[in-house]
Order: sequence, then C-alpha cells, then structure tokens
Amino acid sequence: YTIQATATTVTSCQSTYDNSSNNTRTGAALIPFNTDIKGLVSVAKDSDNYKFNITTGGTITLTLRTLPGDYDLKLFNSAGTQVASSANASTTSETISYTAAAGTYYVLVYPYSTAYSATSCYTLKVALGTATKEVLITDNQTEVFPNPVQNMLNVDTKTSDGYCDIQLYKISGNLRSEEH
Repeated sequence: YTIQATATTVTSCQSTYDNSSNNTRTGAALIPFNTDIKGLVSVAKDSDNYKFNITTGGTITLTLRTLPGDYDLKLFNSAGTQVASSANASTTSETISYTAAAGTYYVLVYPYSTAYSATSCYTLKVALGTATKEVLITDNQTEVFPNPVQNMLNVDTKTSDGYCDIQLYKISGNLRSEEH
C-alpha cells in the first residue's frame, strides 16, 4: 500500500499585538488606530489588554467583532478608571463610542463566563473620529514613516547641510531633544 499525505503548517490568526505579556494592563501592547487587531482568548479566563494614545481629545469608536464566543469590551483611562464598556450577549459584536480627552487609554477584551477559542480570532479596532494622534512636521521636505509606527520611526529630513534638530514629546508632554 502507498499512502500519500500532505502536511500543512497551521498559522495563528492572532497579531503580534496579542502577545504573552498583554494579559495584564502593565503589559498592554500599544496598538495603531484604524487597524484591525486580531487576537485570541485561547483559554478560559484569558483576557487581552491593549493601549493607545490620544494627543487631541475628541470622539473615538472601539469595535470588537468576528467573535468566536461571548466576549466583552471595557475602556479605561490612564488612572485605571473604567470609562466605558460593552457587554452584548453571545457572539454579537461589541461597540464603544466615547469622547476621549488627551491621554493614554487601555482596552480590555475578556470572555464572559468560560467562553474562549484557541483557534478563532476576534477583531478589535480603535477608530479615530475627531480625536487625533498628532505628528507635527514644520517643513515640506520631511517624511516620517511608517505610519502607524510599531518599533522604529524613520525621519527623513532631506536637508542639504546634513544637520537637523528633532524634538520628540512624550504623551505626558515632556520634551526629549537630541541633535543628529
């Protein structure tokens, strides 16, 4: 007898933002806006934490969809105070519309009761309405990329003299300045 078999590699649907450290708020992954973030609630009582920064207050919308189980959604401010939540029954999508002040926010995706799936991902998205994440460029010759940035930000100044001053501000408003 001859048996023919084909092996296929199973790849996870989850993004790099859903990692081993995002099960606590202190390990929350910084996520980009207007981007689908795929994640798994892979065991009972698992939860996923994400964070984002708003530089100019305004409206935002959080959506949690493609739910393989009864998952819920909470939004916290930088002080850890819950400011909004969505807890629909079953696999109904979750939505939070919120008017956010400037600052850091945390999103919690968590299962209701013992809902989970080790193979099917949920989709989280934080969409900007009137709120913004500002990048200030003071000339027409500077390119900042990629947008959104994950690990490394590239700044191409295209200056002819090879000298520029780059000023970066933390969300707290503290200035960090280095010459290059």
